[in-house]
Amino acid sequence: MPVILPATAEGIDQAVACLRGHQPVVMPTETVYGLAAGTTDPEGVARIYQLKGRPSTNPLIAHVADAAMATTVVDGFDERAKALAAAFWPGPLTMILPRNASVPAIAAGGLDSLAVRVPSHAGAMALLEAYGGPLSAPSANRSGCVSPTSAQHVAVDYQDVDEASSLVILDGGSCTVGVESTVLSLMEPTAVLLRPGSVRRTQIEGVIGPIDEHMPWAQGAAPGSSPRHYAPRTPLTVFAPDADTTTFAGTMLTLPDTPQEAQTALFDMLRQADAAGHDALGIVLPPDEPQWRAIRDRLLRAAAMDQ
Repeated sequence: MPVILPATAEGIDQAVACLRGHQPVVMPTETVYGLAAGTTDPEGVARIYQLKGRPSTNPLIAHVADAAMATTVVDGFDERAKALAAAFWPGPLTMILPRNASVPAIAAGGLDSLAVRVPSHAGAMALLEAYGGPLSAPSANRSGCVSPTSAQHVAVDYQDVDEASSLVILDGGSCTVGVESTVLSLMEPTAVLLRPGSVRRTQIEGVIGPIDEHMPWAQGAAPGSSPRHYAPRTPLTVFAPDADTTTFAGTMLTLPDTPQEAQTALFDMLRQADAAGHDALGIVLPPDEPQWRAIRDRLLRAAAMDQ
């Protein structure tokens, strides 16, 4: 059974000892909990993929303490990157830049690019400081399933996984953002938004000017861009905002009224509904408006059929 430790100095020391022994640990962030190993530790990173059951082509996000540490794992940290870092770091914005040669390809899904961000969670920052280097982490759920926003979510996911019997989970409380970070590629002259999150397109354009947008439905440079993702075990059907749901035979879920409340509650709501043993779940999509983009993206992928 995984071990939940408070994200105190003692708990962080134990987590660092695991990391130095090439064993992944679970760290809290403001977005979702992450399954972390040293970015330049190929053995530890390989164990992330094994534990999570994650396809090797799905890249990880390198979490760093600041922009200076970011420049040790990515190249081409240009004026755009500096401006975005000043505006949004620490926080839920991930930038994709050329991978530095010091980073093994396995930490980037075999790509020449690398996703990087500075988390704003105090527990994550304390772990980064104690470890003294970047930590790569996807969300800590089992691959394709609902992302975890509490330590207890992670413990449930791995309770029957033999390889996770001594997995250390640092408990930093419930995640305050509640959905994965915005992902922006800086690999081209014009930046490209690849995954919506709580940092919106308009905010980014306010810093660096016009950007392009491409929401991939096949796994690429953006973590978590596979068609089916964030999915409960119970079949989920999504409905248009004006749809008639009265004939739906399953259990309807209701999102909170505001985007921030919905982001914070979404994954916990899906997990609770999954655990309740319903035959089918339904939910009405929020309006197709900028402030709801992240929620719509997660729900559409959660409801996608297996490819």
